[in-house]
Amino acid sequence: MAQVIQLKPQGENEQIRQANKVYIAGDYARAGAMAEMYLLENPEDAQALTILAACLKQGNRTAIAYTLAKRATELRPDRSETWVGHGHMAQNLWRMEEALSCYRKALQRAQTDAQRALYNNNIGSVYLDLGQFSKAEEFIRRSLDLDPANPKDSNTRHNLGLCLLARREWGEAWKWYSASIGSNYRAEFRYGKEPRWEGKAGGTLVIYGEQGLGDEICAASAIPEVLRSQQEAGGRLILDCDARVEKLFKRSFPGAIVHGTRWEKKLDWPEEERNIDASISAFEVLKFYRNKAEDFPGTPYLKACPTRTQMWRSLHAGKPTIGIAWSGGTWKNAGSFRKLPLDQWKPLFEAIDANWISLQYKDASEEIQGTPVKQYPWATLTKDYDDTAALVASCDLVIAMQTSVNHLSGALGVPTWTLIPTTSQWRYGEGYTDLPWYQSVKLYRQQGEMWPVKQIVEDLKARFA
Repeated sequence: MAQVIQLKPQGENEQIRQANKVYIAGDYARAGAMAEMYLLENPEDAQALTILAACLKQGNRTAIAYTLAKRATELRPDRSETWVGHGHMAQNLWRMEEALSCYRKALQRAQTDAQRALYNNNIGSVYLDLGQFSKAEEFIRRSLDLDPANPKDSNTRHNLGLCLLARREWGEAWKWYSASIGSNYRAEFRYGKEPRWEGKAGGTLVIYGEQGLGDEICAASAIPEVLRSQQEAGGRLILDCDARVEKLFKRSFPGAIVHGTRWEKKLDWPEEERNIDASISAFEVLKFYRNKAEDFPGTPYLKACPTRTQMWRSLHAGKPTIGIAWSGGTWKNAGSFRKLPLDQWKPLFEAIDANWISLQYKDASEEIQGTPVKQYPWATLTKDYDDTAALVASCDLVIAMQTSVNHLSGALGVPTWTLIPTTSQWRYGEGYTDLPWYQSVKLYRQQGEMWPVKQIVEDLKARFA
């Protein structure tokens, strides 16, 4: 957002100029306070409004930020900076048509190639959010052509990587995707003074999780290969993961040292494990192991507790057991689009006589009233994903919205039918019906506003005939 707030303040006021500098330095609370103080006497200064909006956005107060940014465009519609600020807030509220309109107005008012590059990338980012990866790539490549030598522009390069990953141009994609590591978009950790791992086996290597829980499970697909290479070279592997998957990873990757300390600020590891030779984020590992289609084995790599899995199977004996999740995500990652209300599942429930099990990660006891769906909260409303894994492993089929449980079931090798909204993420690509990460996963895509419920019903009847 630093490039958003270059609009000169009215009257060249030193106070608001300093607020701008403080914002760019990353002290958003102080910059916001300075801008707000200035606005007490100058409530219609577009620069101050834009700075305050940007600061509020950093504090996840996007709804208020949107109102301020929109007001800035009303005050200074002649400036590209106000339009791009407005567009950014609209995009974060998933008002995509409005965001595109704002970015295009910003592009019309751009005065430098650097601005044109930024605004083209912003337009591309909207199409990325909408799951229109080919369209996104057009604008992102245009952005790079306009400003090819900008060393700070990790975001545009990262976005191109997402487009190429969505197209499954693996070898080319990873180098662009890697541009964002260590930026505001993807954190990079250091446990000491060790370098980032460059793929050579040996020594003590730490792989740390990144992004969401589903992402961490997906990225773990190459762990068996890394572990094998490390053991053959006489080295060792430490996995620093989310605490929720610690037990599951320990069982699944014997030979690796597993710590569920990913979110801990201070590590309490044994002294002998602190002499680290290299570290790397989980998704960065894949550039060494997934460069062409045949590099994706698609075979299961997670192992649920066999005793608890058998317990669930005994409980559900006599009927097919189908785990379902009808919503997923949060507002930030298009959660409002990732849902198929339970009343629209009725044709599925009527298609076959089955044990229908909730795999929602939030309490669904009220939602499932009047449906055949059962909830086992000790297995799903838990801070230990090992509990969930045993229940999922006992299922004959999982049908779920695009959410973390699909990665869990795919990594366990459970047959999985995943519902993909139009606003899909890069790993689901454009138009594909399969996932290279997991052979057991099949994709069902939303078409416009319609979900393929009839097709799923037919496939259910065929599978369990």
